[in-house]
Amino acid sequence: MLNGRRKKPSSHRSALLAACLLVAAAVASGWWIWSGIHAVSPRVYSILVTINNEPQKLLPGESALFHSRDRVKILKISTNVLFDVGIRLYSKDFDVHALRMEELPLSELLPNKEIFEHYQFRIWIIHDTRALAFFDWKIQPYAEDWLDKAARIIDPERRLGFLERAVRYLPGDEGIVRRLLEEYKALGRLNEAASILDRISEKKPDRQILAELLEIYSALEKRDKIVSVLKRMIELDPTDLDAAFRLAEALEAMGNEQAAIGVYEDLLEKGDKADRLTILKHLGYLHSERGQWEKAISFYLQAVKLDQKDANLHYNLAYLYEKINEKEKAYFYLSNALTLNPRDWQGRLRLARGFLEKGDLVNAEKHLSQILKR
Repeated sequence: MLNGRRKKPSSHRSALLAACLLVAAAVASGWWIWSGIHAVSPRVYSILVTINNEPQKLLPGESALFHSRDRVKILKISTNVLFDVGIRLYSKDFDVHALRMEELPLSELLPNKEIFEHYQFRIWIIHDTRALAFFDWKIQPYAEDWLDKAARIIDPERRLGFLERAVRYLPGDEGIVRRLLEEYKALGRLNEAASILDRISEKKPDRQILAELLEIYSALEKRDKIVSVLKRMIELDPTDLDAAFRLAEALEAMGNEQAAIGVYEDLLEKGDKADRLTILKHLGYLHSERGQWEKAISFYLQAVKLDQKDANLHYNLAYLYEKINEKEKAYFYLSNALTLNPRDWQGRLRLARGFLEKGDLVNAEKHLSQILKR
């Protein structure tokens, strides 16, 4: 009996200790749960989503690009808040919370379900009333979607408007820009086409683009633009003699004779021998237009050595020598011209008068007799 009474206080103490331990554990667990739920500095680490059944982790502040037809579900929000109590998602004009419930195509959540708009939604992670982090989601169609839809629009004006809208959204997409360019050409809207090519060539100089631009400006007869494009082509390729020829001719047509002369003289040094005669003729003509008679004569003399059967060269030399009052040389080249062009009765009469003026009756009579026979 004595032994039984001695054990009783020990059993009581053990029970009391066990109860204390349970209370302490409960308090510790409660504190752990409370501190986990009410973290002093709640943080968001990431969100885990599936995009067309492929898992992807997104970090706070990160931008993600989606297609409107992508099927998305938000699987998990990783935070330091226990059980994510008080954690929610919010986005203006986009029901992002629905993606926590089920996998959905994003087009279902877009305003008016308009898939050809380009959207950017900021997804906020909120704890109670405090914003912890955000993610930027961009939702837009592919360039192929725009092109496919454009190909199915029958009305040319509606198709054009749709492509213009596509370029506003995707100004850097070469495929869409090129498609709009072809549409402008097809509708005869060459100024708009030229504007596109100008922008392309400024960003990425390319001879093919410049050649295309030159063709449009030639059709529009914009000489100043033609000259500008040709200069850019030559800057891109200084050995492009064809562009240099066209530049000289364009400057000549604009009446900018001095600039044209500079280009032709440069071509005279760089050009092929086969082009030399043509260049000399141009230089002779341009100098004569500027009243530079002796310079014009020097170029025409070089030209006539290369082509003695061109009557026009002899006529030009006769005219120029007459301008500097060298009558003998003028008659010589006029006579050569008449040999090549014997039916020029006006020229023959002028030559006969010249012979009469200098008292050469024999040659004057010869030419007058031929006129009379005619």
